[in-house]
Amino acid sequence: MSTELDALAALLAGRRIVALTGAGCSTESGIPDYRGGGRTGPRNPIQHDAFMRKPEVRRRYWARATLGWERFKAARPNPAHAALVELEASGTLAGIITQNVDRLHHQAGSRQVVELHGAIADVRCIACGGHEPRAAVQERLLAAKRLAVDLG
Repeated sequence: MSTELDALAALLAGRRIVALTGAGCSTESGIPDYRGGGRTGPRNPIQHDAFMRKPEVRRRYWARATLGWERFKAARPNPAHAALVELEASGTLAGIITQNVDRLHHQAGSRQVVELHGAIADVRCIACGGHEPRAAVQERLLAAKRLAVDLG
């Protein structure tokens, strides 16, 4: 073990630690980071206030999200997620705070996960506050698209 790793292990010994993860944890799973070189298309995120106030912004969001959902749905945890599960299971890691919305930490088996930005797998209605799985919304979006095409 290197001197740096020895120093880190000594510093962390007996302490409760958490991991803070971001996009880099999921890129190996096929989910490109939002602002880096792996993502194509617009890099200007939709702002919350615009999403809430403007129906055209919500339509743009759902049009983009419909295309991107298959990539998120197909993603699987990678070795980084597995390593964090092992650290949690050993008692070394108290939990994870993640900026990611992909739920890959949960799929890998992590139990103590705080999702700072929520999760793309859950959808909340802004009118009534109800929740439903993203997969159900995807089905409706695709059905509406097929209907629009059929009506031509």
